[in-house]
Amino acid sequence: MFFAVWFWFSFLLTLFYMVLMLVYTIGWRKLPVWKNTNKPPKTSVSVIVPARNEEKSILRCLKSIQNQDYPHALMEIIVVDDHSEDNTAALVKQLNLENGQLIQLENVDKPENLTAFKKFAIETAIKQAKGELIFTTDADCELSSTTLSTVVDYFEQNDVKFITGPVLFYENGKNLLSKIFSLEFIGMMGVTGASSYWGISNMSNGANLAYEKEAFLAVDGFRGIDHIASGDDLLLMEKIENKFPGKTAFLKSPLAVILTDPPEDLKAFFHQRIRWASKSRFYKDWKIIIFLALIWLFHVNMLLITILI
Repeated sequence: MFFAVWFWFSFLLTLFYMVLMLVYTIGWRKLPVWKNTNKPPKTSVSVIVPARNEEKSILRCLKSIQNQDYPHALMEIIVVDDHSEDNTAALVKQLNLENGQLIQLENVDKPENLTAFKKFAIETAIKQAKGELIFTTDADCELSSTTLSTVVDYFEQNDVKFITGPVLFYENGKNLLSKIFSLEFIGMMGVTGASSYWGISNMSNGANLAYEKEAFLAVDGFRGIDHIASGDDLLLMEKIENKFPGKTAFLKSPLAVILTDPPEDLKAFFHQRIRWASKSRFYKDWKIIIFLALIWLFHVNMLLITILI
């Protein structure tokens, strides 16, 4: 009796997963690739880069921002140093950023029992930001020269409040493991885009985010999620989607791609995924919760079948 029930349970879970993957595939293919209109931009942009102990990559990141084909008169760069114990802050100062500034959190008054340092860093920068559009990326990332112009063009031609864009790993081809990581990450980008197409906005990446400053303020920023260490992307996206239904979007364009390094090894990979998964318990959208629960059950069930067989 038990095995009969388990068989049908496994069959239904597998059927659900196959249908879900088919839906994602259709959604990704139907999501159009954005083609820039090449109209002169009008939107001022504040690029915010939170950084902690990023001396190995911070210059690469900032130089890629400086090399944007976006008008520098409409752009400012705000680097927020989160108590780095290396030369991150010194390197930023030496670069002497045009239209840029460095905020060091050690010099900023912080609330008691602060746990979400990255959110606090971003919110601190937004308070000083002059741009209409906030663009956030990570200090270990490299922007394409066309990233900002593509994001702003999409923003200006569409009625949206929040945009998440593609992030890919460098194709360094060091070993088979890094290639597997890259393939898995590409799949995640596909699911992110497909989810956006179907109106199930349950994925985004803080390495490539843009949102209206007014929209951020309208949802009280990170208030209500500021006790959660991560979630400056997904949970903020959920807040803005709840406040402005249908105004969040995924920008499908090779011109908007941002590159980052893959995890160094399996341990780093699993730590990253556990950190990402930890945000799921704070979702409020019941559809997303059910989807994630069923996907989790499918993978656990597959693991049990593999072990027992």
